Amino acid sequence: MDLIPWSDDYLTGLTAIDTDHRMLFALVNDLNARVTSGDRSGIGLALQTLSDYVDYHFSREEKAMEAAGYQDLVAHVKRHRKLAETVDSLVLMHAENPDALDGEEVMTFLGGWLTGHILESDMAYVPHLRDADVD
Repeated sequence: MDLIPWSDDYLTGLTAIDTDHRMLFALVNDLNARVTSGDRSGIGLALQTLSDYVDYHFSREEKAMEAAGYQDLVAHVKRHRKLAETVDSLVLMHAENPDALDGEEVMTFLGGWLTGHILESDMAYVPHLRDADVD
C-alpha cells in the first residue's frame, strides 16, 4: 500500500509538472516500501534517486516560474532549497549510519511535505504559469 496515494487533487494542469509530481509520489512510495521491508541497501539507493529527482524537478519548476515572471519565485526557491538540503542530509546520514535514520519519521516528513507543498505552494503558481502559457 502506498504511503501517499496519487489523487487528481494534485494535478496542476501543467503536463511537465504533473509528470514530475507523479514521479515524486512514486519515488517516495518506493522509499516507504523499502523502509517498511527493512531493505537497507535499497533505502540508500532510493534516497539517492529521490534526491537526484528532487533537484531535477525543482530546476524545471523554477525555470518555468522564472519564465512566467512569478512574483513569489524567491520564496518558492528558498522552500525548494530547504527540502533539497534535508533530502541530501538524509542520503548522507544513511550512508554514514543507516541505523541513525528513523524511517517512520522520515516517511511522515516526506509524505507530508510533498502533498502539502503541491497543494499549497505549487498551486499558487499555477495560474501565473497558465497565463504566461508556460508548461
